[in-house]
Amino acid sequence: MNYRLGTLAATGLISLTLLAGCNDKGKTDAPASTPDSAAASVSEEDILATVNGSPITKEDIVAFMQLKQQTQPGTQMNPGLLLNEMINTKLLVQEAESKGIQDTEEVKRMLKMQRAATLVSVVVRDYLDSLELSDEELKAEYDAQIAGVDKDEYKASHILLENEEDAKNLITQVKPDASNFADLAKEKSTGPSAKDGGDLGWFSARSMVPEFADAVKAMNKGEVSKTPVQSEFGWHIIYLEDVRDIPLPSFDDSKERLKLIVAQKKLQEHIAELREKANIEVKGMEAPAEAAADTTATGNQ
Repeated sequence: MNYRLGTLAATGLISLTLLAGCNDKGKTDAPASTPDSAAASVSEEDILATVNGSPITKEDIVAFMQLKQQTQPGTQMNPGLLLNEMINTKLLVQEAESKGIQDTEEVKRMLKMQRAATLVSVVVRDYLDSLELSDEELKAEYDAQIAGVDKDEYKASHILLENEEDAKNLITQVKPDASNFADLAKEKSTGPSAKDGGDLGWFSARSMVPEFADAVKAMNKGEVSKTPVQSEFGWHIIYLEDVRDIPLPSFDDSKERLKLIVAQKKLQEHIAELREKANIEVKGMEAPAEAAADTTATGNQ
């Protein structure tokens, strides 16, 4: 399992630690004017700036840049601007500490949550990076995914009417070969596709409302629905023009996504095992185990 997979899964949690992660080395309970004790252990050539004696190093900039890339993908990174941002951050942190803000209950709660989020993001990343996923596991997931896919794509037109009686009457006016279907749709249909003769183009069944999808899947190519089909939009007269196979992605092309899917499932299983071994008491609120596990695993992703 590569590092990127773990990073992708934990990115939402890492984003919570922006200020804390950038300033741990500069954090002190002393007044802002007191030099950072970490400065003594940092090589002079690695220090890019100091703020009241607190150093900002090359390592800090690299870590900050990586964090920005995770939390703000695609953002252009300018080291000079990042350094300036870190200087501003240190100044504000030092001001906060000089006022004792770090000792308030509000900040203590926030830091506690940030610490928890950081620990979770790292342990999740490490767990995912430790996984060794075999091709057999990925292929089994691929087969399961493919088995649940409707492999047909449909090309159909429809006439949408507001009531069943009008729809039944109009069906009798459609010629056996549906050669007048488009004209009737333009004249009678209340749907947005009326201007195109009711043409819906090619679509998968899952992209349509269930009633419409079920009707189309039961029809033969070149057939007009024998009775109107009711949905939340009204009453449909359907003309199924053609059916074709949907080109499905190959196993090799799907491998990266399959790794994410299988890894997520394994993470859910791991959390379920932890819950099984733990002594958990829920007081004052009902929290189904499944829902709680899902929330913990996904974080803010």
